[in-house]
Amino acid sequence: MAIPAWLIVNPTLGSGNASVSISALEYTGRVYRYYNLKVKTQTLQEIVGVGQAAKPLFLTVGDKTVSSDGGSVLITGKSNGEGVAFMSMPTSGDVNVQLTLPTSYIAAGITVNMGTPIPGDPGASNEYDFSLTVDFPKNETTKQRKAAIYVSSGGVSEMVYITQYEGVETLSTDPISVGVNYLGEDQVLNIISNTDWEIE
Repeated sequence: MAIPAWLIVNPTLGSGNASVSISALEYTGRVYRYYNLKVKTQTLQEIVGVGQAAKPLFLTVGDKTVSSDGGSVLITGKSNGEGVAFMSMPTSGDVNVQLTLPTSYIAAGITVNMGTPIPGDPGASNEYDFSLTVDFPKNETTKQRKAAIYVSSGGVSEMVYITQYEGVETLSTDPISVGVNYLGEDQVLNIISNTDWEIE
């Protein structure tokens, strides 16, 4: 059996007494890996176990911004966990938009249903990329808005904030002119706006 590609042994051939260098490629899986090296002559054999420590369970993800028009927002990250969980946080403080999340996400190129492990558990032996696409509604206000999504994998978690730029001020009146009769009776002017206004 050939030495696995992750294990670097130099030299692999020799004669007499020698020192052999053993190292390994960087490992991002969360499960310890191991290989039995066979050191042999024509008639004798020694087994030398070589193990490499697993990378601790991790999760990385970053904040996002979205235009005032809203639309699809792609949240991306990396992990080596069995799966990734997402939870839309309720409005509180400066979080003023609660998003509806889809029923699945993409991890290691596979579509994964929310709440289930990733088929084949790719994080056992390597880190993987994941992504979630959420729809953000249009901002009809003139204030910046924010949503929060709690992202977790195993025992690690991060909060992702999506900040939406402020919307464009709107102002219209109905009707566009008002006639008051000679008696001075009240007339109604409807103002349609998404911000503060003043009449002068």
